Amino acid sequence: MKIIFYILTFILGSSMVSFLTVLAYEFPKGEFLNLRRSQCDVCGKQLKWYHTVPILSYLLLKGKGYCCKKPINIVYPLSEFFGGMVFVLTIITEKNIPIVTSIFIMMTIFAFMDYFYGYIYPIFYLILLPSIIINFPNLHLISSLLIFSTLHLLAYISKGLGFGDIEVLSLLNLLLGAEIILKIIILACLLCLVHFLINKKRSFRFIPYLTISTGIVYLIFG
Repeated sequence: MKIIFYILTFILGSSMVSFLTVLAYEFPKGEFLNLRRSQCDVCGKQLKWYHTVPILSYLLLKGKGYCCKKPINIVYPLSEFFGGMVFVLTIITEKNIPIVTSIFIMMTIFAFMDYFYGYIYPIFYLILLPSIIINFPNLHLISSLLIFSTLHLLAYISKGLGFGDIEVLSLLNLLLGAEIILKIIILACLLCLVHFLINKKRSFRFIPYLTISTGIVYLIFG
């Protein structure tokens, strides 16, 4: 029974990533309220329901669109798998479910918005509001203010970080604390370095790396 529960939890996590990916893509275009069926990213043809099943549809279609046979971005199934594992590890490690869920939803939306468009919408900061209210006595207010002001100063001097990155890190620190945030930043920078060594890319949209690092650090080492 426990295995079945973990499988269902994994499906829930991967399905949520799939939905949040669509939300992140459609929201800047103002189409997130359109109740239309899913379409192929390349040719725009409507997809069958079984073509949108997280991970499984990618495997069944052998990584290609069913209509145009164009390659499907492997980022999608990998992120769905990562989301499923986050949910399973949250249960196994007995983490604070409201905090994990709110951070997971916000960071997934931001990661794909940053990936697709290079910017994020601050309105989605409100997703953390319930967790902030619930955990108010345990918030890390002073360290969050220090991180916010220090990173703003560094961004002003070096032009390295975007203000969105700074705000996201400050909000995460508010709930998780400076020690975990430092580990998240270090791991995110290492991931950027690995990416650079692979394809020599000199500029990075940092929030996707922060999202991956948050999941790894908080759930495994936090």
